Amino acid sequence: MTISTVRVPSIEGISADKDRVSALYAPFRSRESNPEHYDRKLKFWTKAIQEYGSTCKRISFTVKELQKEFRIDGKSPACLKEVIDQFCKDGIVLTEKDFLENLRAAESWKAWSTTSAWRVVRKVGSFVPSPISYFYRASEEEIRFVNVELLKELSESVVSNVSLQNKLMNVSLWNSKVREVTSLADATDLEFFLGYMKARKLIVIDKVGSEEVVFMSSTGSQPKITDVEKGKYDITRTKEILETQLNDITEKAQQAEERARAALKQGRRNTAKHELRRKKLLEQRMDKLLSMVDNLTVLGMQIEDAESDAVIVSAYEAGKKALAGVLEDKRMNADRVTEAMLDIQELLDQHSDVSAALSQPMDGQDSDILSLEEELDSILREDEEKSKLPPPVSDPKPAKSQKNTDEEEALKMLEDLGMNDLEDFSQAMSSPKEGRLDKSGDV
Repeated sequence: MTISTVRVPSIEGISADKDRVSALYAPFRSRESNPEHYDRKLKFWTKAIQEYGSTCKRISFTVKELQKEFRIDGKSPACLKEVIDQFCKDGIVLTEKDFLENLRAAESWKAWSTTSAWRVVRKVGSFVPSPISYFYRASEEEIRFVNVELLKELSESVVSNVSLQNKLMNVSLWNSKVREVTSLADATDLEFFLGYMKARKLIVIDKVGSEEVVFMSSTGSQPKITDVEKGKYDITRTKEILETQLNDITEKAQQAEERARAALKQGRRNTAKHELRRKKLLEQRMDKLLSMVDNLTVLGMQIEDAESDAVIVSAYEAGKKALAGVLEDKRMNADRVTEAMLDIQELLDQHSDVSAALSQPMDGQDSDILSLEEELDSILREDEEKSKLPPPVSDPKPAKSQKNTDEEEALKMLEDLGMNDLEDFSQAMSSPKEGRLDKSGDV
C-alpha cells in the first residue's frame, strides 16, 4: 500500500492495516446502533487531530487541510465533521470568526486560563450560532478553526523563555523569536498567537514612533512599557537606522570614486569632476551621520549609567532601612550597650569572688599546711649547705689493691734474705696478720 507523507503518529500506526483504515475513514454511523464503536472511533480521531497540531505545529486548520494530511493511499477520512463538532462543544477549538471576535470584544481574558474558550464566548455575550450549522454550508471544508488548547500550551513555553523576557522588540523580530521557540511557521498562526498572548495580557503591544513594539515581562504579570524603555528602544532603533544609512552612503561614495576614475581614464574630465563632487557631498553626509551616531551612543551610555546609579541608590536606601529597622527592633543604642557592659562586669566580679571563696582551705588544713611549709624550708636549707662544700679531689692514679702491695713487699724481702732464712720467711708469710717484716727481717 502506497502511503502519502504522514506526520501524525496515530495515522501512521494504522496505515498498514487496510481493514482498519476503511473502518476508521468511513462516515460515523448512529451512536445508538453501536455506542462502543462510535466512542472508540471518536477517541481515535480526537487524538489524531490533537497530534496534528502538536506534531505539525499548526494552531489553526481546516477540514480540507486535515483530509490532505491524513490521506492514505489516496483515501481521505469522511468522518471529521462529527469530531470537530465535538471539539467545538468541548471548547477545544473555535472558528476563526469567533476567535477574532473574542479577541476584539474581551476586556479581560483571564477566563482563558480558568474556563473553556466556548464558555468565554457565552460570557462576553456574543451570539454564536451552533457549531453544527457550519458543516451544512457549501464551503464547510474551508472554515478555519483555531486550537485554543494548543495556544495555551505554546504560550506557556514562550512565557518561560528567557530570551523573550523584558526585551522590547518590534513585531517582526518578536514573530521570528516565537518561531524559533515554538516552531510555528504559518504566518496566520503567528498572528493568532500574537493576538492570544495580548488578550491574556501576557504581552503588551505599543508604538514607538511609527513602529509597533512588543514587550513581555519576566514576572508573569501584566507587563507595562515605561517611558525609559521606550526611550532606550527609540535610541537603539535610530542608531540602527543611521548605521544602515551610513553603510549605504559609504558604498555610494566608493562607487562615485570608482566612476570618477573610470571617466578620467576615458578622458571625460567633466564627468569625473561631477562624480568627485558627488563623493564629497556623500562624505559630508557621512560625517554628519557619524556625529549623530556618536551622540546617540553617548546618550545611551548615560541612560545605562543612570539606571545603574538608580539601582545602587536603591540598594543603599534598602540597606539604610534594613539597618534602621534592626536598630529599632532590637533597641540598639549607646545607653543600652553601656548598661549591658556594666552588668557583665558586675557579674564577672561576682564570679571572681565565688572562685576565691571556693579555693579557701577547709577547717583543720591550716596546721598541715604550716608543717609542710617548714619541711620544705628545711629541705631547701640542706640543699644549699651541700652546694657550699668543696668538691672531693680525685686521685689521678688508681690505688693498687692490698694484695698486690703485699706481694711486692714479699719479693723485696726475698732478695734481702739468704737461703738460710727461707724457713723463717715461710713462717712469716704464712701468718701475715700476726706481724710484718721490716727491712732487716726482724719480726
